[in-house]
Amino acid sequence: MSTEAGNVIAERVGNKGVITLDRPKALNALSLSMIRQIYQTLKKWHADPGMKMVIIKADKDSKAFSVGGDVKAVVNDQDSNLRDIFFREVYILNNLIGYFPDVGSSYVLPRLPGKLGLFLGLTGCRLVGWEVFKGRIATHFSSSQRCETEFRKELDFEQLMGRINSAFSAPSVDAIVENLSKDASEWAQEQAEILRKMSPLSLKVTFRAFQEGPGLTLQDALKMEFRLCQHFMEDSDFYEGVRAVLIDRSGEPKWNPATLADVTEEKVNSYFAPLPADRELRL
Repeated sequence: MSTEAGNVIAERVGNKGVITLDRPKALNALSLSMIRQIYQTLKKWHADPGMKMVIIKADKDSKAFSVGGDVKAVVNDQDSNLRDIFFREVYILNNLIGYFPDVGSSYVLPRLPGKLGLFLGLTGCRLVGWEVFKGRIATHFSSSQRCETEFRKELDFEQLMGRINSAFSAPSVDAIVENLSKDASEWAQEQAEILRKMSPLSLKVTFRAFQEGPGLTLQDALKMEFRLCQHFMEDSDFYEGVRAVLIDRSGEPKWNPATLADVTEEKVNSYFAPLPADRELRL
C-alpha cells in the first residue's frame, strides 16, 4: 500500500516502510508540507509492531538525496511566523527519527572519532557512500551497484585523520585557522581558505555548540540548536548566506561581523541564551 501527497511517496513493502522524496527540481528540499507528511507517516509506522525498518530515499531522477529544509522558501516568505513554525516542526520531526541531515549535528558529530566531527561541522566537507561508514556515522553500507548510485573515490581517512586531529584540536576557531595556515600542504591550505569564506559568527557558534554537544542528550541538543536557529533568524548572516548562495548566486556574502576577530564572546553567548518560555522547543 502506498500514499502520495505532494512531493512525498510513502509505501509499505512487507515489514519495511519506504519514503521517497519526489521534488527533484528543488534537489528534494523539504517544504513544510513534506515535513508534516513525513512526520505523520513515521508516527504511524512507529506504532506498528510489524514495521521493522524505514528507508528514506530520493526519486530515481533526483541529482541529490536532499539538500535539507527549503530555506530559500523561508527567506522569500515575509511571514515571520513561518520561520518559527518551519524550524519548530523540523526539530520535532528529527526528535522522532533520531537524526536527519543538518539537524542534531551538535549531538552526533562531536561523538565521531578524534576531531572528524568538528572538521565536518566547520568546513562543510561532504562525506558520501563508504566515507560515511568509515567515519562511523553510518552502521551499514550498501554498494553502489545495489543502490544504483555512483560514489566518488572516498577520502583516505588513515592519511587525513592525523592532520585533522592536529589542526582541529586547537582551543578556538582562530587557532584552528592559524594551525591550517602554518601547514604548507595543499589539503591544509584548502581548508584554511574554506574557513576564511565562512560566516565568522557561524563558525564560532558552531565551535561552541560542538563543545556543548558531548554533554547533552539528543533532545537537549535539538533544543539548543532550535534556540540557535531562532537567534540566526533574528540576525543577518543566515539571510545573507541564502541570498549569496541560493538566490542571486553571487557567491560573495557580506558577513556581519566580517572577521573572526570581530565576533565577541558576548555575541556568541547571546545565541545560546534561552528563548521566551512560549517559544522554547518542547519535545
